[in-house]
Formats: sequence, structure tokens, C-alpha cells
Amino acid sequence: MESTVLVKAFGILETLAHEQKAMSLAELTEVLSLNKPTIHRILQDLIGLGYVERVGGGVYVLTHKLRRLSQDEGTARLIEVGEPLLAGLHEATEETTNLGVLRQDKVAYLMVLESPQPLRRVEGPGSLDPFHSTALGRAIVSHLPEERWPRLMKGVRLRKQTANTITDKDALVETLRTAKAQGYADEWEENDVGVMCVAVPVLVDGEPLAAVSLTVPLPRIDRARERELVTRLRETAAAFGGAL
Repeated sequence: MESTVLVKAFGILETLAHEQKAMSLAELTEVLSLNKPTIHRILQDLIGLGYVERVGGGVYVLTHKLRRLSQDEGTARLIEVGEPLLAGLHEATEETTNLGVLRQDKVAYLMVLESPQPLRRVEGPGSLDPFHSTALGRAIVSHLPEERWPRLMKGVRLRKQTANTITDKDALVETLRTAKAQGYADEWEENDVGVMCVAVPVLVDGEPLAAVSLTVPLPRIDRARERELVTRLRETAAAFGGAL
């Protein structure tokens, strides 16, 4: 690449990393103040090199290849082991499939395999969500020692993501206890309106290193299907923990 093209390419990569979401060609054009043909041409090169991926709806996200350049060994190992397992879960369910880890009081998405169905929630790898309103976060935190929960919640604003979000600390503690007892966590329209999420922790020697989840629009889910998805999640998480 010429140096000017290299600068533009890094501008695209830095923008996608900073925004932490999938972005359309029009959005990248607006942020970078470059013309569409130039950005489109560079995106095709970056896709060819494996650093950017075009996903449903014509939006672009960073791939795991780029993220591995700056990831610690443990995170890279999670993605390496998780990729085939999450791919199998994704193929079996055709729902958005996620791998997340706890970063302080937030969940960081390491992998997101988007549902092929038209109605779906899009969340790019690298995105962050509050732990208290997400199934991923609850699945992980519920399997930490309970004496750590108050420290985790201390000073953290349990913000309402939707009208349904649990923000009372006592109610959240009971929700975490329930999640630990049943071995999975769920949330119904607590992080986003119109969708639910169910998650199972990935345990190694009892320690929750991560969690896997499925995000499902409400028209495609009921309690019976949730039980079916939990079974598949348990199988994936058990294989994941065993492989680690």
C-alpha cells in the first residue's frame, strides 16, 4: 500500500475499534470524511487480509485476527478454543451466539456470531455491556464467590437499560443466587427492548473464565424453547471448559 492508503486503512481500523460496533459504509464515510469508493476499496483489501469482515445488513466489523494482535494469551486461548464450539452452537440454533468475559463491572464480547435470520440484535466483538443487565454478566458473576458480589457492585451505578432492568442491589443478589442454583442466567428485555438472552458460564475448576450466550428476539422464544437452548448452551460450555 502507498503511505497515504496505509494511513487511511489505519483510520478505518481505528474507527471500527473506537466505535466498538458494526458500521456501515455511509457511517465510515461520515466519520472519516473520505469518499465512498476509497473507503470501499480499502475495506475490500482489509477483508482480503482477514482484518475486517462484512456482516449482515452491509456493515463492517473487526475480525478476531486483528484483535489477537493485542490480546493477552488467556483471551487468545479462549477464542481459539471457543471458535469451533460456538460455530456449532450457532449452526444448531441459528440465533446470535456470543462469548463474553468479565472486565471489571462490564462484559466484553470476545466473539459474536450473528443470526442469519432477518430479525436479530447486532453486537460487535469488543463491545461492552453492563454485567448486571446481561445474561453473560450474570452467568459469570453468579459463579464468583458471593463475598465478592458487594465489592463488585460497590460504587457501580446499576443503570436502567430498559424499563425492565433490575437495579435494586438486593433483587440483583437474589437473581444471581438463582442463576447459580440453576446453572444458567437469563434476562428478558433488560438490556435491549424486544430481545432476551440466556447464558451459561464456562467453568474450569469451578472458576468462571467466560460465558456463552444466545440472544433471541421475543417472537422466536418461549419458556419451552429457552429450556432447549439452555441444554445446548450447557453442552457447549461443558465442552469448552473441558477443552481449556
